[in-house]
Amino acid sequence: MQYPSPMLRAQALLARGRLSVLDNEPERAVGDASRSVAEFNGIGVPFEAALARLVVADGCALGGRGDEATFERRTARDALASFGTEWWAERVDELIASAPPGSFDVPSPIPHGVFRSDGDMRTISWGSLSVVVRDLKGHRHIERLLAEPGREFHAADLVRFEAGSDPGLRIDRGIPVLDDSAKAAYRRRLDEIDDDFADAHADNDIGRAELAEWDRDYLIAELKRATGLGGRDRVVLDDAERARVSVTRSIRYSLARLAESCPALAQHLQQHVQTGTFCRYERDALHPVDWTV
Repeated sequence: MQYPSPMLRAQALLARGRLSVLDNEPERAVGDASRSVAEFNGIGVPFEAALARLVVADGCALGGRGDEATFERRTARDALASFGTEWWAERVDELIASAPPGSFDVPSPIPHGVFRSDGDMRTISWGSLSVVVRDLKGHRHIERLLAEPGREFHAADLVRFEAGSDPGLRIDRGIPVLDDSAKAAYRRRLDEIDDDFADAHADNDIGRAELAEWDRDYLIAELKRATGLGGRDRVVLDDAERARVSVTRSIRYSLARLAESCPALAQHLQQHVQTGTFCRYERDALHPVDWTV
């Protein structure tokens, strides 16, 4: 799905997760709602992330994964209570209490995980489960993110790190839509236009004022087109875009394979690993995990 902002993308994923619960599609519900949790966490809206966790729980319960459903509900409940939203916390308590007694045990939070490369194999530990799997390119990207939680990595840098045997590898991050000198010139011209606009109004010159306003709107639009989220320069599509696509696909493929042997860890990483032009692993605020990589 393509949306103009992470918030809209998160809300759309959550809505699709809720529809999947209604349509009795548990795996799709868990997948979309988990990605929604990750998106909400990434933009710093924990209340919405907690509500999305409840949809993850509904999907888990629908698929017969009662232990995971209760874990998600307890995590969401703790978050909601910490925000002072007692009505929501009490509602989640009722959901937890309504589960059949003795049908499952609630897993404890995982304080430590292992995601270590051993040659062309990888040792992975999560809770009481430890597996050895074939190493994949996406695993190596994830390992780099786990090593420095919270840090953003450009996708091009992840490609460079993964190809560490080739120190001469160069990834072109692209040509900015506007370079620094062009942006400075545009801003100087905006200052001049403000003077022109003031003079035109003083002289009651409507035509000159309209022309100055048109020039200003055009320059502002060009500056916005050249700048993305966080003030980062937009670039012409190039190797950096190919790196973004490659890293995203590699991570998604590796998580799909990981879900076959360690589904709980795969779900955790789906929720907390952000992909795109900039990638990062964001620790769970309530239950942070320390990693050995």
